[in-house]
Amino acid sequence: MEKPLIRVSSLGLCAARVALSRRPELQPQITPEAQRRMDLGHLIESLRRRELRREGVRVYGPQREVAFGPATGHIDGYLKTPGGPVLWECKSTTSFSLAKWMKEGIPRHIAFQVHAYMEGLSLQLGDAVSSCRIEVVDRTSGEVHSWLYPKDPSVVEAALQRAEFLAGVMEDGTLPEREFEAGSSECKYCPFRSACRPEEAVPEDAATDCLDADGWDGFGDAVQLYLAGQELKEEGEQLASRARETLTDQLRSHAASKARVRGNVVLWSQVETTRFDGKAFQKDRPEIYTEFLKPSTYTRLEIRR
Repeated sequence: MEKPLIRVSSLGLCAARVALSRRPELQPQITPEAQRRMDLGHLIESLRRRELRREGVRVYGPQREVAFGPATGHIDGYLKTPGGPVLWECKSTTSFSLAKWMKEGIPRHIAFQVHAYMEGLSLQLGDAVSSCRIEVVDRTSGEVHSWLYPKDPSVVEAALQRAEFLAGVMEDGTLPEREFEAGSSECKYCPFRSACRPEEAVPEDAATDCLDADGWDGFGDAVQLYLAGQELKEEGEQLASRARETLTDQLRSHAASKARVRGNVVLWSQVETTRFDGKAFQKDRPEIYTEFLKPSTYTRLEIRR
């Protein structure tokens, strides 16, 4: 029996997610926000292709379908150079994700994707594609970052093994082991999280007792905005933490406590404070600690998916 085709773009995804995505009853509804993000990515790619054309660089074969073992996908295009064809891949992302790429390297799913495309395109053209020109457009600043990514035979082999494994998973129909921790961004924002981790799903009785809010003015939009805000807040906190580390290291290396840059003044100082250790007090004097506890009431908003 022929194994089912899978998308090249899914090679780096969690196997459990890929398996769940094949179940018709679990197909997530594409929200207007998600559709706009996808449309924006296609628009940026088209604009970048047009910019290259104005610079005298032609991108051949846009959206050309290539096969890689049991996987298939569509390339953004390729360039003709004196050294042979070069795959062209255009991505767009936030400043936070781009900074993460610069520090940690190209994510695994993109590495698998471009290597599969390079190998598949080589077979189609009958000419070796030994490198990929990856261009990443920063959606925050509009800047374009570009670098040449050479093909690594070991990554090609790993991607092919992954494609065969995922094809087997989908053919078998069973749910494989999760490959990411619950707190990871891959798991946290997975559209199939509730099916993969049923222990974290909204209890049936809670869902039964809920009022139907589909007709409430702006309620659904507010939920989507809240979830998007939480995701941006997490990214912002991580971005600020990375920036703080860089600023502190630079000030220390220059033995400076303040510096001026682009009209901003950066101040750094070491602050010593004395704080009451409530946990130690509770452990050593539990009877006294209990006497000074007082009840409090607060509200908590929680959205479960």
